[in-house]
Amino acid sequence: MKLAYIIQPIGHSSYCPAITLMRSLGVCLNPVYLAMPASFQIIIPTDRGQVSVHTADIIRIESISNYSRIHFSNGNYPLTVARVLRKFEEMLPREQFIRTHRTHLVNKKYIKSVNVGKQTTVSLLNGETIAISRRKKQVTCRLSAA
Repeated sequence: MKLAYIIQPIGHSSYCPAITLMRSLGVCLNPVYLAMPASFQIIIPTDRGQVSVHTADIIRIESISNYSRIHFSNGNYPLTVARVLRKFEEMLPREQFIRTHRTHLVNKKYIKSVNVGKQTTVSLLNGETIAISRRKKQVTCRLSAA
């Protein structure tokens, strides 16, 4: 039997395939370690070093060209980093975050309501309103029905 191990932290998108591979190899897995936590930390490189952030503290991430602005629930100022929104979408758990527009990635925990009308929007618990693109409208509306 070939032994495999992880030498660096893996993102959420790599987690499930890694578990599937281990199961296919017949590795006995302890179920306590298989559940993804509701909040885990991600490391974000900034111009002043690296910042560790709990995913539960992120309200939304806004795209600004090749930069992203991260808005937090704990009252910290928004953090602007040189990373495109797509990279955050790949890094963060899909169960916790939803892409509502090409410029926004929103934490589902902070969605207060989905307002359907001529312009469909999402109201957040902090009072902000974010537009939903036509292509993302069905996915977001299903979220509000659940």
